[in-house]
Amino acid sequence: MAITTTITRRSIFGNMKIVIGHSVLSGTTNTGDVATGLSSIEFFIPVTESNAQKGISVNETLPCSDPVTVVTESNDATFDWEAHGH
Repeated sequence: MAITTTITRRSIFGNMKIVIGHSVLSGTTNTGDVATGLSSIEFFIPVTESNAQKGISVNETLPCSDPVTVVTESNDATFDWEAHGH
């Protein structure tokens, strides 16, 4: 299993930090850790890139510390995400 993550944008909204990124999960398992760079994650929103791709869910109880574990319905997944936290 390998998950690669690229952070595409960082911002601040009120007292929350917002990090937006792109991740690719490949290999023989359907789970992986997404490193957001936040110390505490309040919200994590994964978004698949196509309608044909299966869903992605967060396998954490939020708020949680970095990284966020995600579970996909297939071994290979490409998705964007948005994380809010501190």
